[in-house]
Amino acid sequence: MYNGASSSLINSAYASIVEAMFEMQYITFEEAEDLLAETLKDNA
Repeated sequence: MYNGASSSLINSAYASIVEAMFEMQYITFEEAEDLLAETLKDNA
C-alpha cells in the first residue's frame, strides 16, 4: 500500500500506465502482458 491507497487502486493505476506505454509504442503487447502478469503474481 502507498499512503493508505488500496492495492486494487494501485493495480488499476499501474495497469493504466502500462496501457499508455503500449499505446505510445514504448513497449510491445508481450512486454505489457508480462508486466501485468508479474503484478498479478506478486499480489496473489
